[in-house]
Amino acid sequence: MTGNVSEFPTVTALSGPQNMAVGADGNKLGPVPGAAGDAVIDGHLDWWTDGPAVFWKLNEIRPGAEIDIIDAGGAKLQFKVTTLNSLHRSGEPAGMFTTTGTPMLTLYTCAGVWEPFAETYSERLFVEAVPLR
Repeated sequence: MTGNVSEFPTVTALSGPQNMAVGADGNKLGPVPGAAGDAVIDGHLDWWTDGPAVFWKLNEIRPGAEIDIIDAGGAKLQFKVTTLNSLHRSGEPAGMFTTTGTPMLTLYTCAGVWEPFAETYSERLFVEAVPLR
């Protein structure tokens, strides 16, 4: 999996099926990939008008898989997946968005079943990765 973070907006709402947001979730801001703490990249699972979106197959990634990120300066950052966690849509892993400590990367998207009354999915999938050195 490869992504160019210089093309990702830092926004609080994802505006389309192929958009991703780095380090932003409401009022919580995290670091960029490679910096101290937990860099978070959020992407849609699917889109109401177009079907599958940017993280449609995120649930297929497994521990040990490598994720390549190209930073704004063109440097390639490599991460290794350590865990996948599905949590209730209101939950998040401990330490998510932290800006201190060892660099890590969290990718997340919707998971579970569609809940029409809430207009969202029941769960969120979190893929956590650590830098390869």
